[in-house]
Amino acid sequence: MTDPANESDRQQREPEGVAPRPSRRALLGWGGAGLALGAAAAGSTVAALRSGTDTAPAGMSGAAVAFHGAHQAGIASAVQDRLHFAAFDVKTKDREELVKLLKDWTRAAERMTAGLPVGEGAVGGLPEAPPDDTGEALGLKPNRLTLTIGFGPGLFAQGRFGLEDKRPEALVDLEQFPGDNLDPARSGGDLCVQACADDPQVAVHA
Repeated sequence: MTDPANESDRQQREPEGVAPRPSRRALLGWGGAGLALGAAAAGSTVAALRSGTDTAPAGMSGAAVAFHGAHQAGIASAVQDRLHFAAFDVKTKDREELVKLLKDWTRAAERMTAGLPVGEGAVGGLPEAPPDDTGEALGLKPNRLTLTIGFGPGLFAQGRFGLEDKRPEALVDLEQFPGDNLDPARSGGDLCVQACADDPQVAVHA
């Protein structure tokens, strides 16, 4: 049943004949679904062209996806089964420290996407020192792991790291959407990392 009071509120907020504006969640959901379908279709087509017979993506084959290429892996790759996303604030003001961090992440991503441990691994190195790798994916195949790294607009702020003239024009904050109730402490971020894989253990390890 419809609550008359709620129905009255809805009619006041949404004039007759005017479609309601989509929420941020709905808009992102539609976009994500479209990208997922497009990426899956593209992956199926590429697989079919390469094999001549296969019409499905690699799926759970355990295959590796190259970290380097025309685009970052994970941009136009066939959609994997699991996804983890994290955003980080950069605390240092030292450009060289930021460069070193990104180089370290690159080397780690190169190894993990190839199914290799980070650094000396979970069981190598000095017994007295913490291991380079936490070891959750020890012995597992890459399972189409992709690691995609993105930059937030704050990284290009004036006087921060000298990247002002490198900021893409399209990199702007989204407008306020109806129904938004965002927590500033959990929003934004300078560096974003998306880890996707067909194996949940490989994805969460990355």
